[in-house]
Amino acid sequence: MGITLRVLLIISSLLMALYVIKKIRTSQIQLKDARFWILLSVFLIIISVFPDIIYWLCGIVGIISPINLVFLIIILLLLIKLFLVSIVLSRAETRIDELTQEVAIRDERFIKIETEDDMYIKKQDSV
Repeated sequence: MGITLRVLLIISSLLMALYVIKKIRTSQIQLKDARFWILLSVFLIIISVFPDIIYWLCGIVGIISPINLVFLIIILLLLIKLFLVSIVLSRAETRIDELTQEVAIRDERFIKIETEDDMYIKKQDSV
């Protein structure tokens, strides 16, 4: 892994970590989501500082170019994160549908009660 790539990985990882920390401080990201991004930046810093880890993994996996392994690892991690976000989004959409249905049912009951009260008041006024 060339020195330019290593420096670029370190700088981008530090910038990403600082950005995530800023978002945590302003409560724009949940801590459980921020952990993933912080760990990813720490991982990138580690493989930038100790590139022998990537060379060793390349020998085990059989990938010739270390940068290809770095890209593969990053892509796999992002795909896993995307899948987990999709699961959370599906749960949220299901919950929104359930809540919408519950609100509609309660609204219908409220309108029925309100109508019955109006009819009772009209009866009392006419008597």
